[in-house]
Amino acid sequence: MGASPLLRTYLNEIGPKDARGILLFNVVMLLLLELPLAGFIFAPEWTPDAVARAKIWIAEHWHRFALIGFGTVGALLILKGTIGLIS
Repeated sequence: MGASPLLRTYLNEIGPKDARGILLFNVVMLLLLELPLAGFIFAPEWTPDAVARAKIWIAEHWHRFALIGFGTVGALLILKGTIGLIS
């Protein structure tokens, strides 16, 4: 039996627009897994070097992503609190 009937029932209830949103979310969420996998399938000779270079680049620039990410979340939380205080 499996999860297929449950998934089909759920997708029938939510509609096609929401199903596309769920699919897009999962594709974006798994992008860091899918890109190297596609690289190993289509260009196995240079993919290990590309993955190693990407890991080095991320290790050198992680602080910038953390600053931007936490800064954005903080700004949105301040905005949400301000809107809640005003209204």
